Amino acid sequence: MEVAQAPADREEGERRLDEEREGNVSTLALVLSDWSDEDIAGFADYLQRFNTSIERLAGKPWPRP
Repeated sequence: MEVAQAPADREEGERRLDEEREGNVSTLALVLSDWSDEDIAGFADYLQRFNTSIERLAGKPWPRP
C-alpha cells in the first residue's frame, strides 16, 4: 500500500537526496584525487564485484528486471 505524499514533501526529499549525493561525489573525488587511472579502474572493478556479491547474497541479483 502506497502512502500519498504532498508534492512539497516529495520535492524536499528529492532535494535532500541530491545534496547528499553531491556531498558523496565531492568527497569521493577528494579521496581519489591522487590515485592513478589504473588504481581507480581497479577499485571500480572490485567495488562492482563486492556490490554484486552482496546483492546476490541478499537475493536481489543485478541486473534487476
